[in-house]
Amino acid sequence: KDLQKEIEAGHFREDLYHRLGVILINVPPLRERRSDIPLITEHFSRLSVKRNGLPQKSFSDEALERMKDYEWRGNVRELHNVVERLLIMSEADEISAADVDHYVRPGATSTSEVASGSADAGEGENGAVGRLLEEHEDFSDFRDRAEEIFIRRKLNEFEWNVSRTAEAIGIQRSHLYNKLNKYDIERGD
Repeated sequence: KDLQKEIEAGHFREDLYHRLGVILINVPPLRERRSDIPLITEHFSRLSVKRNGLPQKSFSDEALERMKDYEWRGNVRELHNVVERLLIMSEADEISAADVDHYVRPGATSTSEVASGSADAGEGENGAVGRLLEEHEDFSDFRDRAEEIFIRRKLNEFEWNVSRTAEAIGIQRSHLYNKLNKYDIERGD
């Protein structure tokens, strides 16, 4: 917000502005500094991998270009959520422009439009993603549920061999055990 305009409109106290305004920094919105998107994407990717134990993935040049085309009305917070969504939902080691088109939909202007784009995707993996998007308003809940489903599928794929599953999804075995406890996943569920 432009605090000078807010003061003039009577919505912000001028004395408080001067008390807080020791150093004024103007940070333009992300849509005005699209060239920063690859660097910020890489930062959020590393952060998400470290915090959430997600497998490390790279972004293709085409994917980054597609992300530069997006409006980013939610600014950097939206970019952070999108990076996490792509890391969770993309199956390949490299996130492609097609992944960005599918999971972000450049040109969509609101979260509900992005969600409806995936929700209309039919059955199979895309249908499951759409249902998850409809069921969970909060990204953290969505991510947890998607992670739980992913872990269950990988455990079944590797016949519940925890060591092989952990290696395949790129996390430590102890971290996988923590996630099994977190989501109350037991063999035979």
